[in-house]
Amino acid sequence: MTILACIDRSHFAASVCDHAAWAAKTLGVPVEVLHIIERHPDLQGRADRSGRLGVDTGEHLLAELVALDEQRNRLARESGRILLDDAAERLRGAGTSEVYQRLESGELADHLRDHERAARLVVIGKGGETSDRDVNHLGRNLERLIRASHRPVLIASDTFRPIRRFLLAYDGGKSSGTAISFLVESGLLEHAEGTVLM
Repeated sequence: MTILACIDRSHFAASVCDHAAWAAKTLGVPVEVLHIIERHPDLQGRADRSGRLGVDTGEHLLAELVALDEQRNRLARESGRILLDDAAERLRGAGTSEVYQRLESGELADHLRDHERAARLVVIGKGGETSDRDVNHLGRNLERLIRASHRPVLIASDTFRPIRRFLLAYDGGKSSGTAISFLVESGLLEHAEGTVLM
C-alpha cells in the first residue's frame, strides 16, 4: 500500500508533498507521486485543426500543426518529469525514503481509479492549476475527484501544518462507516483531537 500524492503545477503541489510525507511517515508506507498531463480546453481548439483544413490549405500547414502538437506534447512530458523529480526530492527531504513517480496523460479522475487500488490514502490539493487565482475557493474538479475515489482523500491546503484536530461528519451511511474504520485502523490521526458531528 502507498500514499498516492496527486500533483500539478499549482501552488498546492508543495503542500500535497508535505502532507503525503507526513502521512507516509505516520503509516509507514511509500509515496507514489502522480502527475497527469491533461488537455486543457483552451489548448484543444488550437491543438488539432486537421479536420478544419480547407481544400486550398497546403500540406505544409498540416505538417506544421502536427509538428507543433508533437512539440507541445514533448514539452509537457519533460515538464512533468521535472515536476515529479522536484516532488520526489521534496518527499525524500521530508524523510520519505521510498518514492515512486508516475507520469500519465488524460484525465485525473480516470487515472485515479487505476492508481488508488494500491493506495491507503489519496492526497490532493484543494485547487488545481486553474484555481491558483483564488485560494479561498475549492477547485472546480475537487468534488468530482473525491466522488471518483474509493479511498480516503486528504485535501491539502496551500500550507502544510500537521493535523492536530479533525471533524468527522457522520450520517450513518456507508461512507461515514468507512471513514471511521480508516481512522481507527490506520492510526493516522491517533494523536489528533477528533469531533464527530451527527
